[in-house]
Amino acid sequence: MEDKIDIKRQFQDKGTPMSTRGFDKIRWNQTKLDRYGLKSKSYKGRTIVFQNEVSTTLQKEYDDVLAPNIGAKTFFDMLKKKYIGISRDNVISFLKLQPKYQEGQQRVKQPMAKSIISTRPFLRIQIDTIDTSRFSQFQICV
Repeated sequence: MEDKIDIKRQFQDKGTPMSTRGFDKIRWNQTKLDRYGLKSKSYKGRTIVFQNEVSTTLQKEYDDVLAPNIGAKTFFDMLKKKYIGISRDNVISFLKLQPKYQEGQQRVKQPMAKSIISTRPFLRIQIDTIDTSRFSQFQICV
């Protein structure tokens, strides 16, 4: 059963309905569901996900996706159409732990050290130094 009421803002302009963007940012639990006057866990065709159920919902939806290396933005947009209470940060942190998602990511390649080639002898000189001050406490017996 879908609620037909408009959620009113609790702290600002109590007469105006809350934007869907503000509604999505709420960390849902039973107390907040009661505070906003909702009788079921659905609102305007979308299911409200409580904060403690986010990881199980993400795992269930990720298992149902045909392309396991789906991008974070695409996966979040898909979830946003069905659920309320799952943030983009939740999706990104969840996907980073999935092996199939990690396989599809581009590797960050470290730049190789650039060699310095001299054009003539003794143009550059390199010396390796060793700090011997810590060895001065030992006596060498011959």
